[in-house]
Amino acid sequence: MQAGRTGYSNGRGEPKLLAALSERYTRTTGRPIGTDQFLCLPGTQTSLYAVFSGLVATGDAALVGDPMYATYEGVITAHGAKAVPVPLSAERGFRISAADIEARITPQSRAILINTPHNPTGAILTAEDIAEIGALALKHDLWIISDEVYEELVFDGATFVSPLAFPEIADRVVVVSSISKSHAAPGFRSGWCVGPAEFARRLLPLSETMLFG
Repeated sequence: MQAGRTGYSNGRGEPKLLAALSERYTRTTGRPIGTDQFLCLPGTQTSLYAVFSGLVATGDAALVGDPMYATYEGVITAHGAKAVPVPLSAERGFRISAADIEARITPQSRAILINTPHNPTGAILTAEDIAEIGALALKHDLWIISDEVYEELVFDGATFVSPLAFPEIADRVVVVSSISKSHAAPGFRSGWCVGPAEFARRLLPLSETMLFG
């Protein structure tokens, strides 16, 4: 307050934060990710809620691995959609299977929610896993929402891969994350979503209605 920072923020997020996120994701994905592809929100939870409010409506469905994080069903069903569980098997190391996803796709399906590294199993999707899921998304015209809040929490020798790094599916991928786990800072409520610039542009009015800066 003494610094005079008492006005509304930019609806997308603080400029320095947006620049830092753009630099980070450009570096980690190996392709340009602009500041216009982000919306900064109070943590991964709010990001998931906002993203699903933009992608699903009453009568729609979203597919999600089971077991799943406690709030996933809520952020989907809050908008009138159905959360369709996709069983995760120990035989596959609890990595969600494209074949199991496809078996549960219906005309009502709009999105696939993945979480890598996965809570609660710790499973990390491989590049092959993501390529197969991406092929499904293209085939059935689905969005991929990737919760990557645990991205930094991997053992030595393990490799994290984001669907955001695959140019062929980038126009239908939205990643959500935050500093809650990577920086052990959940109380800061600093999170974001990143996806196609057009998606971010269309979701911005909703974000501003929810948060007003």
